[in-house]
Amino acid sequence: MKLECVDLFAGIGAWELGSSLVNKNSQIKLETIEFVENNPYSQQVLRTHFPGIPIHSDICNYLPIKNKADVFFVSFPCRGTSRAGTKTGLVHVESSLWFQALRCIILGRPSFVLVENPAGLIDRGLRTILAGFRMAHYQTEVEVISASECGAPHERQRVFVIAHTNNLGIEQRQGWEGWTKHLRNQIEIAKSFTSYPEAESRTLPLDARNPDYLAGLHYDHWWRMNPPPAEPGVERRTPGRAEAINLAGLSICVPQATVPLMRLQFLASLLPQH
Repeated sequence: MKLECVDLFAGIGAWELGSSLVNKNSQIKLETIEFVENNPYSQQVLRTHFPGIPIHSDICNYLPIKNKADVFFVSFPCRGTSRAGTKTGLVHVESSLWFQALRCIILGRPSFVLVENPAGLIDRGLRTILAGFRMAHYQTEVEVISASECGAPHERQRVFVIAHTNNLGIEQRQGWEGWTKHLRNQIEIAKSFTSYPEAESRTLPLDARNPDYLAGLHYDHWWRMNPPPAEPGVERRTPGRAEAINLAGLSICVPQATVPLMRLQFLASLLPQH
């Protein structure tokens, strides 16, 4: 089974890189058919790594075709929602582009929508987003997943919202299980996709009241107690190095992105196969 995807705020293609990993072990294949991205440097990366996929440069005049795509990825700008940003929520000129994404969702009617944003969204817009999905007749489920849970030496908490149309009735299908039950296994799989520098904690371990899939992780920002990798991946004095590091910093950690993608594949597997 193939799910065709549109990436509305594509960045440098983290959702697509994550899809290439989860596709290897699943009969549900995710294939991006269109990008929406306005940053020229990001567009250059997309054209290099994903040639042949069309890029639309402005979500404000993007008109999706109804039912053409099965999945929309929505990693809208976080300047207003992030705890490190302006903290102005969805009224921020960039973060307010969520409402353009909602317009596209209503017009395009994908079966699934996957929203990603920093954990600050919980206080600065999550209820509005969930209300928008309900208005558009989508059901939702939400999880907060950090990059450190997936093995990275930094926290990078992200809120993931998976929405699906009410008429799919997924929760009524035989074999449906809540996302929390799947998280431990999904996170272990995500950790297996890559390796990171070892970092040893100097703080106290999590107590037994936390979910067991967090075992071995620590609080109080243990990643800050350890030195970062000596080289961020781009050699010094490389033209465009600063912009490349900035784009990587704005992107989702790819193993982290595979967790909601695996959940999406599970939900899609409950639907009748055509």
